[in-house]
Amino acid sequence: MRTSASALRRGSRWTVSAATAVALLLGGAGVAGAAPSGDPDSPASGIPGAVRLAEFTWEKVTETVSPDGRTVYLVLTDVVGGRQGVYLSTVDTQTGTVTARLPLGDPAPYGRPALSPDGDRLYVGVGSALYVIDTGATTLEARIAAPEQQLPAGWTPGAATSVAPDPDGATLYVGQSGPSGPAGQEQPGRILEFSLGDEEFIDQTAVTGHTVNDLAVLPDGNHLYAGTDLDLLRLDISTGLGTAEVVNLGAKDELALSPDGSFLLALGSVRTYSEGVGLETDTDEVRFHMKYGSGYFEFHHPAMNADGSRVYLLGGPSYTVPVPLYTFVPGENRFDPGVRLSVPEPYVHALTVGPDGHSLYVAGCQYSDSAKGCFLRTLRI
Repeated sequence: MRTSASALRRGSRWTVSAATAVALLLGGAGVAGAAPSGDPDSPASGIPGAVRLAEFTWEKVTETVSPDGRTVYLVLTDVVGGRQGVYLSTVDTQTGTVTARLPLGDPAPYGRPALSPDGDRLYVGVGSALYVIDTGATTLEARIAAPEQQLPAGWTPGAATSVAPDPDGATLYVGQSGPSGPAGQEQPGRILEFSLGDEEFIDQTAVTGHTVNDLAVLPDGNHLYAGTDLDLLRLDISTGLGTAEVVNLGAKDELALSPDGSFLLALGSVRTYSEGVGLETDTDEVRFHMKYGSGYFEFHHPAMNADGSRVYLLGGPSYTVPVPLYTFVPGENRFDPGVRLSVPEPYVHALTVGPDGHSLYVAGCQYSDSAKGCFLRTLRI
């Protein structure tokens, strides 16, 4: 179901709260040393080691890396100065220090941040709103509430947590869960189209699932993949948000798209098992398929490198410590046993490859009383 632009424009203009428009700059314990200077135009490599992000948190950590490889942007829940909420933390990959922390509202569901193609803006979905951050100053530029959902009495609006910009930076796509009822009832979610030039939501289309887990836009800007709690969808977005077509029923939770858009790796779970598929995006033909028992062995957090030659995944038997890193080679449809790395912390929430192709940024949390808090660990391939 599509909605007219005029209906979406009501109440969708950008608004900014002055109280949350200022970054709280602070220092942090970091990793000694600096990366070799090398070519100043080449992306920087991160210094191996761990950075402590927060003393107290109970939610996931999500992340992305700047185009120059010098900054990791992380979204997490924390308590700062007695204030419990969602925060954006920035980490300098050359010094291993937390350089800024920006409040993003009260505790609410949030998703993985996404950068604009030029790296000047960062987009984060928190609760039922979209946050736009100026990356140069680490300040909140705008908070945009998603268009109102039709809610029965006593129901809660869905969280708009998945975001993906198109390649030319003119449009942002936002996945929002459907409303939830007081007795566990759920309604279908939706995908929203946001015009960055007009600064408003201009279109939407409904999906069959309740939650929209992940989004990926092809480089031509004409097609969008969406992973929901029911299925993996493909939408024609060449002239607005078209009707969603089902591509796969199992691999639907986490997506990794090659830079040229030719290959998509999708991971997900269905009842008693988990699976992953590698798709040729021009035909949606399954090039690679893996199936494994859910709850015993699972792959998560697929991260594509800069040239699309490798996809890194974390996984293994449940509660395995250290958490092993796996390397999938899309061009050969196989795993590479030659890369042997692992993460010592047991609870990993995010994995990202730096633009240099050799730095892996792993984020997660420790929940034991003796080592509670969140971390960012840098590995070098």
